[in-house]
Amino acid sequence: MTYTTTQLTAMLGVTERALRHYEQIGLIAPARNAANNYREYTDSDVRRLSVIGLMKRLGLSLEEIKARIDSAYFDIAQYLEDAEGKLASEREQLETLISQAASYRTNVDGLQAQVEAHKLAGLDDDVAADRATEAYVRWGSSDAYAKSTKRTAHYQKGDWQQVKADGLRIAKRFAEVMDQDPASAKVQAVVQEYIAYLSQFYDPTPEILAGLADMYESDPRFKQYYEDIALELAKFVSSALRESLGKVDKSA
Repeated sequence: MTYTTTQLTAMLGVTERALRHYEQIGLIAPARNAANNYREYTDSDVRRLSVIGLMKRLGLSLEEIKARIDSAYFDIAQYLEDAEGKLASEREQLETLISQAASYRTNVDGLQAQVEAHKLAGLDDDVAADRATEAYVRWGSSDAYAKSTKRTAHYQKGDWQQVKADGLRIAKRFAEVMDQDPASAKVQAVVQEYIAYLSQFYDPTPEILAGLADMYESDPRFKQYYEDIALELAKFVSSALRESLGKVDKSA
């Protein structure tokens, strides 16, 4: 079967100008109709042009394509099989990149939300951004961080103001029971209230609670938050959290 130039351009999506150029550099050599001298393309030409188009999309120049396709050792079937494998590998890599991009976008959204939360806590823009970035560096790859960014992605200014108010209220509740043993029922009731508060962000696992207990004592910035409410409050909250885990506070 033969095809006219118009039919071929419609079939393959190649322009007449490209066909002329391919002919000029020897990539194709269509026959001529004896009656009208019009170019006629065969099924073989169609296959060859299809391979040329694929090779171009794979990044080869026309010079490289001509050198390969004219080689006596060129096997179209083998080339197509190899190209399929390469494209499948690239597709897998692209899917991985898409997944990573989605993950990074979620983390960036969460990072911005944390910046806003820290700003509401009275920090200036630069310090707020530093705190939020540090949280990402510390926990950005964790499941808890991913859950937190997802759960708070829709929070507005009013939501973060409520978060701040609730956090301060619970901190003051801890201060009110500082005269009690950290293992007492009164103190542990406040701990459970605090755990419920944390649950709006992530699942407060024992590992996370133990980490928070350590951080409230070791990180001067978190420690200062509690010390501004009551002296030794950071140590008391840490002890109460450890008691909730059934641990004995060795630092007392």
